[in-house]
Order: sequence, then C-alpha cells, then structure tokens
Amino acid sequence: EPSVMDGPPFCMSTASRALYLSTLVYLEPNTRGLTPEKYEALFQRLDYVVGERGLDIKEFKEFYNKTGKDEIRCICFAMTKKKENIKENDQDENEETKDSASSGEGEKKDEGTHEMDGEKNMKKHNVSKSKFNRIFVCFRGTDTAKNVVADIKAWTVPHPPVRGSVFNGSRPMVHHGFLNSWRNDKLSEQVLDFVKKYVKEMRESELEEMEENGSNGSPWPVITVTGHSLGGSIATLASWDIASKLQDMSLSLAQNHSFFAKKDDSILSQPNTIPFPKENVRLYSFGCPRVGNGPFADSLNDFVPNAWNIIHDNDIVPAVPAKHSGFLGQPFKRAGRQVIIKENGDFLINPSRKERRLRAVKVLRLKTSVAAHETGHYRRGLLSIFEKEGLLDNCDDEGVVLRESLSKGEETQINSLKLAAESLDVMGQIIMDARNDPSRSFRVLPGAT
Repeated sequence: EPSVMDGPPFCMSTASRALYLSTLVYLEPNTRGLTPEKYEALFQRLDYVVGERGLDIKEFKEFYNKTGKDEIRCICFAMTKKKENIKENDQDENEETKDSASSGEGEKKDEGTHEMDGEKNMKKHNVSKSKFNRIFVCFRGTDTAKNVVADIKAWTVPHPPVRGSVFNGSRPMVHHGFLNSWRNDKLSEQVLDFVKKYVKEMRESELEEMEENGSNGSPWPVITVTGHSLGGSIATLASWDIASKLQDMSLSLAQNHSFFAKKDDSILSQPNTIPFPKENVRLYSFGCPRVGNGPFADSLNDFVPNAWNIIHDNDIVPAVPAKHSGFLGQPFKRAGRQVIIKENGDFLINPSRKERRLRAVKVLRLKTSVAAHETGHYRRGLLSIFEKEGLLDNCDDEGVVLRESLSKGEETQINSLKLAAESLDVMGQIIMDARNDPSRSFRVLPGAT
C-alpha cells in the first residue's frame, strides 16, 4: 500500500529498546525464578536501554488489573536529562582563518560563544543546553488465563469514537477483546492521564529553555508505545488515543494564540504555537495480531505514521485473526508498516503483499510457529541482525569493513546500538537463569523467555 510506505524510517535502536521494555513488563520479582536483585538489575539498565547515561526518571509507574494486584498490565515512565551540546561552527572558523591570514592578526574571539560554568568563552564553538525528553508506555502481553480469554474475543466492535458508516464499509472496527483490555479497569484513563501530565510538563519546561537560550525547534517530547503479543495490540489502540489526545491539546494551545496571531503574524512562528508532530508518537509492536479492519488501519496510519510491526518469520500469532473473520465480512487489516526478522540475521522491511501471504501460509504448517512467538526468539533475531549487518563494530559477519570512516553522528548511533544490544544480551542471560530455577512459577503462555 503506497500510502503506508511513506513516513519515518525504521529504527533498529528504537526496536531494540522497545523489545527490552516489552519483555521487562512481563517480569516480576520472585516469579519465574527471578530474585529481587536480578529484577532490580534489569531496571537499573533503563538508561543504557534508551542510549543515554545519567538519565533522570521523573516518575516510574505500574498499572495493575483491578481484580488482581499481582498482575501488571502496563508500565509507564518519563525520562529527562540536561546535556551540553557543543557544535563546531565551521563557518566562523573558516572566516576567522581567512581574516587572520589576510590581516596577520591573532585569532579573534568568536562572538557566537557563551560562557559555561564560569569558564572562559570556548573558541570556534556554539554551546547550548537542551533536554532529553522521553515518555515510554509498555503493555504486557498474553500471560494469564484472563488474557487468553481476551485474545479469543475476535468479533469486532466500533472503534470509539464511533464514526463512518457500516453500510459503505467506512466505519473503523476493532477486535472486541483487545479494545476491552485497553478500556477496562480504567487502564486507558490512567495511561492517558500519565502521558498528558508529562507531555504538558516537559513542553512547558522545554519552552522556557528555548526562550532562555534563544534556540529553535519543537518543544514536544517523544512518546514510545510498545508491547508484545496482546500487549502489541493494546499498544496499537493506545497509540491512536495518545496521538489523538495530543493533537487535540496542540490544537487547543494554537487556538489560545489565535487572537494575538491576527494582530501579529510572527506569533505563528513561535515555538509555543508549533503543532504536535505526528511522528513523535512511535509505535513498535512485536508479534502483534491484527487489531482492526481497513478503515481503522487507515485511521491509525494517519494519526501514527511512525508505526511498526516487528514480526518473527516463524511466528503464527501475527497471522490471526483470520482476515475475513470481521464484522459483516469486513476483513481484518494490519495497521502500520511491517518488518519481518529471522534468527539467521536476515530481515525484510515493508514486505510486498505476496511476501506477506507466503509467510502466513508457511507458519500454518510449522510445528515451531507457536514457540517462535516468545520474546526470546525476537531478541535473538535482532541480535543476529546486529551481528550480520555489522551494526555494532562497523564490520559485517565476514569482517568486511562497511564504512572507512565514521561521522560523529554515526559513532553516537553505533554506541547507542551497542548499549541496547548489550542490555538485550544481559536480559537473555538473566531470564535463562530464571527459567532453569526449579522453583520458578508457572504461567500460561509465558511471553518472557
């Protein structure tokens, strides 16, 4: 579908972080052989997972089922960090060199520099402060008998708010069990309140920072929504609601400035009137079933263009529900774009319709298609891609150098990937130790493996 092909590119580092979090939400202390110490060690790596160190977690919140305090349904946390961005001013440097050569005078002071921590002005550099603002929303997948019941409620219901017409097939319809899991026990209200609270707080803080430094850019934070299996389905519905609420917030803020904008057109270009960027909501799901019909898929692709379904090549769950099991014959249709991964390091971004159909037919015959749904297979798939493509050491699996020299941005990206890959590897070791513990608890369809 050409309309789905356009949009932000697939990001391996974001996928790695999302998988770590999608697995983390399954884990609880004193279950599956996890000691409190090992459980805490996984949470202490959150700053490594997001590719930054020394992050300030403003709030970490767990949302439980109303009927059982031992069943975590979602974890949300907001992160922020002040960091110093020092950018070389090549243009000033070149001009200064020319002036010095022509006049014979010594180096002149760069007027574009600022004092920092009481030190002297730094020559040939611009120093500015910026914030690292991120919000993460992670949903737990199928892990209990109650979750299994939600999975099998495959009939479709109108996606709220009800819109479109049933008669011409334009009404967005979604899986009843998935929608109930998102809207039940006030989970959606709690998550949306958390997101709106910190989006507003981070935006206001960033606007103050931008006004103080005279810098430009968008004041809106990035929200990553993720989940595995049922968690990916809930994340799909949640990302639509989050994007919708934030666009409403953005519109409301713009309307507050409309009266002044009529008198002064320059207000429209100020940071506090910048609309919320749709691509700032990132949806990365793993082994996610189909959630709704075509109109819902089109609606989500419009609200959340940065939506990705990571699918293991042998996983059967993304092939359900059957396409033609929807309401009044309306077929289920996958929203967002797809990435098919294999444990030999091969992967396929935006597969064609024929490639998707061949994969769906293949998994129905595989005896290992259910086991391939576990997060451990996804973890090994991503790590094998890192190794085969040389994403961690600038070499492929045969030792061939892919790039002779790396820019500063490429070095930063590789370091970020290394931290994410290391975290996935550590998580795998801890989970394997926990599984080998004979006293570990038993759960239905364990996702964290």
